[in-house]
Amino acid sequence: MFSWLVENDEYGEHVMSFDMSNEVFITTPLPPRIIERSCPGTCWNSLMFHNKSLALDHCVRDRNNDTKTHNIWVLGEYGVKDSWTNLFNVGPLEYLGPSIRGFCNNNGVLLQVNRDGCHHDLILVDPSIRKIKDLDIHGTSSMQILNYQESLAQINATPSSRILDGS
Repeated sequence: MFSWLVENDEYGEHVMSFDMSNEVFITTPLPPRIIERSCPGTCWNSLMFHNKSLALDHCVRDRNNDTKTHNIWVLGEYGVKDSWTNLFNVGPLEYLGPSIRGFCNNNGVLLQVNRDGCHHDLILVDPSIRKIKDLDIHGTSSMQILNYQESLAQINATPSSRILDGS
């Protein structure tokens, strides 16, 4: 499944997904509470994975005290609006401070922290007990975390090679 955020007149902002196995597109509305509270310039959304589920980071800026809060939602079933679950919130954080890069260890949150303008560190936060661990990983502002899923499928397999291999 490949997913991205889309906005149009018919659905507003929503998740568009392409199921590669069945070659079909699936439209999933965002959670109603997000749509109701969205204000241009004060909130933004990004997609990532939490465990093996699609997750939505709905980040809201509070202009009064210059902070932001990340509301993490997990999708239960593609195409079903009511299958979003608000998993947890991270923040409030300084507005120009840490940004979420991913998740690990169930509810562990990987945050990118600006060290000195062009150098960034990766830290692990457990929001349930508010514990922070410095991972001693350093990078640039374009630091990314990608998910890897092991597969037994051959990438360059052709039908004839599968027959010869006996599979």
